[in-house]
Amino acid sequence: MLTGHDVVLDRRMMRYYLVGAKAAHPALFDGDGMGTKSALETLLARARGLRLSVGFTDPFYDIDVAGDLTRLARNCGLAPARAPRTAVWLKQWGPAWHSCAPGTGDL
Repeated sequence: MLTGHDVVLDRRMMRYYLVGAKAAHPALFDGDGMGTKSALETLLARARGLRLSVGFTDPFYDIDVAGDLTRLARNCGLAPARAPRTAVWLKQWGPAWHSCAPGTGDL
């Protein structure tokens, strides 16, 4: 995505993550507002002020608990080309994470 944008962000739920940038842009994070609910809006305004183009990754979900990993494995089984390395890892390590205690959330 960096071929088409100066900065790429990933937006999940109420948070965002900087995925990559073509160059260092310290001014994106200078000053107040980065630890607030309006942090994304602040960052986008700063990017506009610096004349940086911003792209967003495709929506996805976090992998935090065993159920999330099960969901990821199911999705990778349906479309392994979407995340080929992850699909290979899941195939190799599937027996290990399937043995997690159900309902504990521990991976």
